[in-house]
Amino acid sequence: MASRKPSKVKLILVSVGTAACVAAATLSVIAYFSDGSASAGPSELTLHPERESEVLAKRRAARAQDELGLRPEQTKQLQTVLADFRASHMQARQENSGNLLGMIAARREQFDELDARIMSILDEEQVEKYEALRDTRRTGMQQFFRKMMQRRQEEGRQPGPLMQHIMRHGGPFRNAEGDSPDEE
Repeated sequence: MASRKPSKVKLILVSVGTAACVAAATLSVIAYFSDGSASAGPSELTLHPERESEVLAKRRAARAQDELGLRPEQTKQLQTVLADFRASHMQARQENSGNLLGMIAARREQFDELDARIMSILDEEQVEKYEALRDTRRTGMQQFFRKMMQRRQEEGRQPGPLMQHIMRHGGPFRNAEGDSPDEE
């Protein structure tokens, strides 16, 4: 019996088909395990840096919509509040340039006003969720600053002016009751 050799065309077709199957399987595995965070191109912020406040407010409002269950009109109101806050924050930053204590006081005042404006938009259930998220974030920031101060001390480095202020006065943060640690 004579052995039949497959033609070159058949070998090429089998090779191309096998490669396509391997590529499809690989892409399927990548798609299955990917978290979907891959960028689909330049961000809106990259494309429009002149609209930074608006873009960042829009992002934060969208995140709050998911976290707090905001209605569309609440999300729009929150976006406006956040854009206004950013503008006033930048202005206070310029006004208090070089004045650490002035900046800390201005930030406390601004965050108190921001909290009040945000809570005026929310219903009771959303206020509870907001307060829990806010307290969690504050606790995280306090832990971050404590670790940073501890690391600097372990390295034998002197803390900067902000860290010195935090160590002396308990920091620019408030506890869950809204009191500053240095006011207790």
